[in-house]
Amino acid sequence: MKRHGLIVIACAVILLMSGSVVSAAQSQGSTVKYIVKPGDTLYRVAAQHNVSLTQLAAANNLYNVNVIHLGQVLTIPDERPAISIAAPAWDANAPSPLTVSGESTTFEGNVQLRVYDNAYRVVGSGFATGGSMGVYGNFTATLTYTVPFTQPGIVEAYEASPKDGSATRQADVRVRLTSVKPGAPPPPPRIHIVQPGDTLYRLALRYGTTIHAIAQANNLANINLIYVGQKLIIP
Repeated sequence: MKRHGLIVIACAVILLMSGSVVSAAQSQGSTVKYIVKPGDTLYRVAAQHNVSLTQLAAANNLYNVNVIHLGQVLTIPDERPAISIAAPAWDANAPSPLTVSGESTTFEGNVQLRVYDNAYRVVGSGFATGGSMGVYGNFTATLTYTVPFTQPGIVEAYEASPKDGSATRQADVRVRLTSVKPGAPPPPPRIHIVQPGDTLYRLALRYGTTIHAIAQANNLANINLIYVGQKLIIP
């Protein structure tokens, strides 16, 4: 009986230890977000991140793989992504010069970095070195940029394909770009003419802003009520 009891205890200890190992392994994973940009399709995003179209659609509860929206945030299913960004934080202020850091394993350790403004134009770029050959290493780089007014933006880290130089394995962070160019005149307001099927939610995604900001700029009391032909200021 004593021997049987010892065996049971030993088995329990092994199970607990294995559970701890699994938990530790899972905790090392990082959730990577990708923000849809002009020209993207779900198929293209899946190919860039080396995941199947089915996996990507399932991870984002997408029922129509042919429909994604500009500015939409996609979760990339990967237990240990090749690149993850630790700083800046999501939706944080990101003044220039901006320090970007994270963890990576890429071809020859190369990590490319860029900053997009709210019109998806690259306003800053840089380079860092992280881990390679399946071994993870930390990377850090400092990027500079200027924008004419404070606005939403994106910080992106990616691997340039050794084959054709295209961006792959991108990791995005949505930030607030605050380094305004001194003396820059304010930009003219963007005007959107409401089309059939438009909603404030879709417009906020399309223009990289928020429902609240559009409603406030247009004195809209009801965010669910806009009409075809209406002129909206897009902040």
